Amino acid sequence: MRKKGNFEMLHLGHVSHMHWRACNSRLSAAGITPAMPFMLDYLKDHAGCIQRDIARRWNLDPATITSVLSTMESEGLVERKAVPGDKRALQVFLTAKGEEKAALVYSIHDEYERLSFQGFTKEERELFEQMLDRIEQNLKTEKKERDDDQQTV
Repeated sequence: MRKKGNFEMLHLGHVSHMHWRACNSRLSAAGITPAMPFMLDYLKDHAGCIQRDIARRWNLDPATITSVLSTMESEGLVERKAVPGDKRALQVFLTAKGEEKAALVYSIHDEYERLSFQGFTKEERELFEQMLDRIEQNLKTEKKERDDDQQTV
């Protein structure tokens, strides 16, 4: 049982970490590093996107994206192609091997989603998703305001 107090976000972080560790253990055994699931998932639905789009979506430094993609490319999971007319931009595509890994990631996460939401009604899951979306939006708004404040200094 949790202590009394307004520590819901700490509790959410703890539960999220438990979920992540369980999934990551299985993914690691399959040769999938912690950053790869995000990339595989995004690229599955955004074939041909540019690296900057991935960085923006996951709120990560472009250099981090480049590093992860380099590893994935060396393992044959992605292919990068130059964007015609823009020598600096690279489009990213999953290879067949990358699509197989993406399917494995989805399967493992789906298994832990079912386990995590055992006993929840459809309505409870939908409410939970709505609440997470609102929390995410609140944090994005705060980050944008903070970034705007730093630019005006």
